[in-house]
Amino acid sequence: MSALILNTLTLISIILLMVASSAVYAQEDSGLESILRPVLRYPPSLENQDEEGMVLVRYMVDQEGKVFEPSIYRSTGHPAFQEEALKAVASSRWRPAVKDGQPVMNAAFFLAVFYDTDEDPSVNFAFRRRYDAVVAAIAEDNQQQAAQLLEELESYPVATNFEHVLLNLTRYGYYRKYGGNELQLMQYLDAVLFFESSYRSSGTTKLAADSMPADVLAMARRNLFMLQINNRRYVEALKTYALMLEGGQDVSEFETASDRILALTQDDSAYVVADVVPDSGSWNILVAKRGFYVESPDGGITEIKLRCLHNIQTFQYSEAAEYRIPASWANCSLEIKGSPGAQVHLEQYG
Repeated sequence: MSALILNTLTLISIILLMVASSAVYAQEDSGLESILRPVLRYPPSLENQDEEGMVLVRYMVDQEGKVFEPSIYRSTGHPAFQEEALKAVASSRWRPAVKDGQPVMNAAFFLAVFYDTDEDPSVNFAFRRRYDAVVAAIAEDNQQQAAQLLEELESYPVATNFEHVLLNLTRYGYYRKYGGNELQLMQYLDAVLFFESSYRSSGTTKLAADSMPADVLAMARRNLFMLQINNRRYVEALKTYALMLEGGQDVSEFETASDRILALTQDDSAYVVADVVPDSGSWNILVAKRGFYVESPDGGITEIKLRCLHNIQTFQYSEAAEYRIPASWANCSLEIKGSPGAQVHLEQYG
């Protein structure tokens, strides 16, 4: 493991972030005018339990302004947080988006942040002690001890948002050094940056974005960008590059790569992304081209869902089917459902 990763893991382990009874923050990203805004509440069943979490819900708004197809895009913490976030979205109503004078469907996101406002540290002492022990074992290159301690850390109840960050940083540090696959590493870094960007966008005083050391953020963004390029997740890589620019990070070594990716997303060339369906049974990617087809060498894929800014379509998997996305649907993401471990070959073309 590089000295930078070890140093930043150690640095973050000694930070005590003080937080200001239970509260919520909600933010919708729809570009639409609300008629009835989402009303978010902290789950009554979790009051006085010091539980924290974040939920990002993606959903569609139809031509009448009604919500449909809400789903959890990312989340941390107790399942009750997911329930409350979905309830809040389902209760909302919007003025529909308009394109060429006609109402159209529109994709939207809703961020729910649940946090405890008692004056307690954001990292429980027992959790922090376990975290420090894993970091020390990794630094000493004691894989057997590090694996055992990481297992203990993962079995310990994670209560706060910042503990989720530490857990995923630890997982990243361990598996990067001892041979985790790149999909795992991307997931861990993505979870860290989800936390950081959520708090940065929320503006809550409980945990400001700059509470995370700059070295940690720079390391996470830089390494995630390279992993995304290696795995041909080019649209995601461009978003990470934009985050680096926004954060004032030196991106000179990545400028050429970024320019090439941008050109690739705009030309008629084709490329293939090969991966496997994760344990969740759902594989997701941001689409870079207007045409694509999906192969399932082992027959483990069952369904394809195309989520676009102005449309959503679900298809049963068909081996010979090719798909063309109308330009009017705007930017899209692809969700492929299947058996965990099923092979996915996605070819995209202009």
